[in-house]
Amino acid sequence: MQSEDNNKMFVGGAIVVFAKCPGPNSKTRLSPLLGAEGASSLAQAMLSDILTSLSNQPILKNTLKVLCYAPKSGEAQMISIIQSLNLPYPLIYDDNVNIDKEQLNDISWVLMPMKSTSDDLTSSSLGDKLEDALVRTRQLLDTREDSNKSVLFLGMDSPELPMEEIIHGLQVASSSSSDENKQGKAHLCPANDGGYGLLSIPNHAIPSEIFKGVRWSHPLTALSQMKALTDNDAVVSIGKLMFDIDEPNDVKDLACRLVASNNDDSYIIEEETDDVLGSYTHGIGSTDNIQQSFPHHTKKQLIDLDIIQIHEGKHVVKVDNDREKEEDIDQSTKVTTLQDQLRQAEHRATVLSDRLKIVKESGSSVIQSLNEELEDVAQHSARVEAAMIKELSILDSKRREERASYEKRVQEWISLANNQKEEIDEYERKTKSLLSTVLMMGDDTGSDV
Repeated sequence: MQSEDNNKMFVGGAIVVFAKCPGPNSKTRLSPLLGAEGASSLAQAMLSDILTSLSNQPILKNTLKVLCYAPKSGEAQMISIIQSLNLPYPLIYDDNVNIDKEQLNDISWVLMPMKSTSDDLTSSSLGDKLEDALVRTRQLLDTREDSNKSVLFLGMDSPELPMEEIIHGLQVASSSSSDENKQGKAHLCPANDGGYGLLSIPNHAIPSEIFKGVRWSHPLTALSQMKALTDNDAVVSIGKLMFDIDEPNDVKDLACRLVASNNDDSYIIEEETDDVLGSYTHGIGSTDNIQQSFPHHTKKQLIDLDIIQIHEGKHVVKVDNDREKEEDIDQSTKVTTLQDQLRQAEHRATVLSDRLKIVKESGSSVIQSLNEELEDVAQHSARVEAAMIKELSILDSKRREERASYEKRVQEWISLANNQKEEIDEYERKTKSLLSTVLMMGDDTGSDV
């Protein structure tokens, strides 16, 4: 049992990972790029990274971790995946299973099958599944007598886990024990496709109400979710942008980010651009106790699938014409990454602007949060654009230096050729003079005879 002081080092509540069992039909939109087997392998790699990152995070030691999966027949597969990661055997939770406090305190993961009339994770019934998972997870927290009743949902399609946002979401969703009148607030991280990759829900939010009217698999999914929460008296804070891996271009963009990240076995970006290339972090105070995560399983799978290749000892993203870049790999990788981030920042700014127009009816708290994030986006976009201009300037300077060097060598060759021509002309002149002298000497000799 942890002392009260030691418990302050940990975050309670629950994290629920929503997952579809990896298989031939798990990521069909990626099949044109990776094939059915490759898409399934990537899905399992992304899920593995999420499970290991959450399990290995020290500050989440006291956080209940639930893997909510579909279809129900995939229990054996999920157990196999957890065991392959050297994680403890999970606790199986179903309606017919009675779980006590000691069991919940001693396990690493709880396996919870989604309740559904179908065997698939479809958007048409996603709200019902989230509602049911929230109710059952809160029952587990009640069994465990956890003082933090916040529940945070994560998807399996975003392997780049923002640990600061996860911890922040669990903290802000928990009501303050020192102020009984103060309610926790929801925290949402929008996704690049208009959905969201993270959602923490405070204890006072009503499960049957907060998912009503949400437009699933739609560019306004995150916005409609925020509106559903605020309509039910739940204040919403907004976190950093997350990236869902659903389309072939998402895979290529993910590969670029992993190659450009500061990782031991990755291409290292120079220090002066690290703060620009890395995604900025939603402020949650000190992060000394947070262990940053990296999707190693996902990167290894992208290498196995030949999306990431090794060129002269460095990891590079495979180009469309199946040839590795033969020159300027370092500078070109930087520029490509900066261009991608600039496009993402511009897209995010556009989406946030649209959301701001629509959610004015949701209250001043959401408007203030969106305005603050818009300002952050603008500043980040300006930094990215400045860094991109700098890298383009470096490339331009390099080309100018190479051209100047080439022109200098050409002039040297011309000068050398001119010198050689003068020497040849001088040799011909001397030869003609000598020949003329010989002829004159011959004429003189004949006249004497």
